[in-house]
Amino acid sequence: DVGAYDGELVHVAPSWQWPKPAQPKGPPVHLGGGAGPRLLGEVVAWADGWLPISARASLRSRLDAMHAACEGVGRDPASVAVSVFGATTNASGLSSLAAEGVHRAVLTSWAADRDGVLRDLDSWVPLVTEFASNAGPTFQR
Repeated sequence: DVGAYDGELVHVAPSWQWPKPAQPKGPPVHLGGGAGPRLLGEVVAWADGWLPISARASLRSRLDAMHAACEGVGRDPASVAVSVFGATTNASGLSSLAAEGVHRAVLTSWAADRDGVLRDLDSWVPLVTEFASNAGPTFQR
């Protein structure tokens, strides 16, 4: 199917996309950004998830703000998947995030070269092992 849009601020020429998403309503949409009222308002109005950027071991105050935004529009906060980008690589910090209800922790290598990225990946093996075991807290895979 060809789609186009011509609005006040944006014009998208007729285009098409193949293959179509396998999911009936398309892939989930996650909005990234801080915990401000405007962004969280958009997240809870229509997004499937929120992607805060944080290397902190706790997002409690931000999650509380997101939960309050959900409650303000009658949405179940559990219906918003939270995926932390640039998450801490500290095991206890990851445990805290999981306990707070974070669904995914995206580890980020800031290395500028191949060897640096490989060192980061090697250093994360114990984290993967810990969180993949039955004993540790779990994130979605």
